[in-house]
Amino acid sequence: MVSTKEPHIYQKIFTEVRLPLLVDLFDKKSEIIKLFWPNEYEHWSIENNNITIRFYNDEDPKKSSEHFLINPKRIIFSVENPPTNNYFLEKFTKFYKAFISKFPINENIIRLGVRTFTCINGISFKEIVNLSNKSIFFQENFIKNIGNDKKHEDFSIILDYQNCKIVLGPMKNTEANPYLQEFLFKDKLKDEFLFFDIDVNEKNVPSKKLLEIFSDLDKKIKLYPMKIYSYISGEIENGKK
Repeated sequence: MVSTKEPHIYQKIFTEVRLPLLVDLFDKKSEIIKLFWPNEYEHWSIENNNITIRFYNDEDPKKSSEHFLINPKRIIFSVENPPTNNYFLEKFTKFYKAFISKFPINENIIRLGVRTFTCINGISFKEIVNLSNKSIFFQENFIKNIGNDKKHEDFSIILDYQNCKIVLGPMKNTEANPYLQEFLFKDKLKDEFLFFDIDVNEKNVPSKKLLEIFSDLDKKIKLYPMKIYSYISGEIENGKK
């Protein structure tokens, strides 16, 4: 059944900034570490043949809900289950400003990507699949062509655009689904939910406009799941009238 309450949302969100090669970073690891340790993160390590610096918020990196990585070719920031809606945006903005204050970037950013794995609980698995069999996702002739006696029990949809890819479908926490391995705290997921993998990006980004474009991408990956969820909820409610 569709809940009358606000849906429960569980999310992992991350960004990758592909940089023009910043050769100066090879010799300035100590300066980078001091930028974010110990005030931002208590824990850090050096990886990838002594190239990448990883900051994290738990003594055991495998149990950390946040990771911030820097190397001469990329910056990566990831958060699972952010405490507020703007946490990811605000924290990355703060980190990026601190970074470029010490290491200015004059060339264009090769690629800026933001991706989320979002689980929205509020519609049952069965309701979503029933709607799919009633052709709200697929053309009616397509469903009929398979055979009126055939009703699928699960599905997923991939929508591929120029700078955006959306994968969505119903999911159960008990499934042997590779996506579920992306979550560190799987026990915090609801039993059934509508799952989204949304990846948006821009290429050849002027460095001075990176945070402006990052904010726009952040809005998109938060908006798309809720718009689709609202559409499905509305279709269920209309079917009951």
